[in-house]
Amino acid sequence: MRGDGMALKKFPPGTDYDVIDSFEEIIAFTAARFITKNNLSPYTHDDLCQYIRLRLLETLAKIRENYKGEARLTTYISAVVLNLCREFRRKYCSRSIFSDSDTSSNHEVSLTGAGTQTDSKLHISYELEKLRLIFALYGAREQKVKIALMAYFDINISIDDVLKYISDRGKSETVLQQIKSAHDKPKKEIISRLTDIFNDLEDKNTTFEATKKWISRAINDILSMLNRDSSIHTKETLGILLEVYCSTDKQKGNGR
Repeated sequence: MRGDGMALKKFPPGTDYDVIDSFEEIIAFTAARFITKNNLSPYTHDDLCQYIRLRLLETLAKIRENYKGEARLTTYISAVVLNLCREFRRKYCSRSIFSDSDTSSNHEVSLTGAGTQTDSKLHISYELEKLRLIFALYGAREQKVKIALMAYFDINISIDDVLKYISDRGKSETVLQQIKSAHDKPKKEIISRLTDIFNDLEDKNTTFEATKKWISRAINDILSMLNRDSSIHTKETLGILLEVYCSTDKQKGNGR
């Protein structure tokens, strides 16, 4: 196993991603045995490992809290991973989750490169879940980052999107109009408009170059996290993924 921490009764140091990376051999081994034993065709080893990593990332705080040190960490994590394998089987193997009438969209094909509709839908759901978790890591800055990237990639922004960032409706409507006025404009104009908006809202005097670097850094950081496994996202596919994410998010909101 990677790292001495795996043999000890404590979690290894580092970020949540580092901790989950240290469990990689347990994840791979347990998933392989589970697929073989339960014949999870047409799902692949990568599908199951991806699901496990995402669920570990999502629940790591609770997993840490529940670990009392009564067993080796490897034993504890193996049990957690096995339960996630069973969860995957219950969610995706007891019935078809692809039986609706929707066909695989161009977004799904271009994002995953999967050869079948089943693989495409499964992978796009993983990619969207990864993006959701990545955004959550920004904490209080999550909505600012979302607004900036939606404007940068020229994705339609609604008043509800802005209200999640600015609670004041009057200011939100003004900001929305400012962003919409930059629609189809060059990236330089969009970044300039965002610089003015953020400076006004945060009472700062940030330069255009600083905003440009901040957006570039956010994009690169998100791409790095998305591509921690076998994904090969680029700035272009991130724009597509974000558009699908925003569309899905709005549909969920309308369904509440």
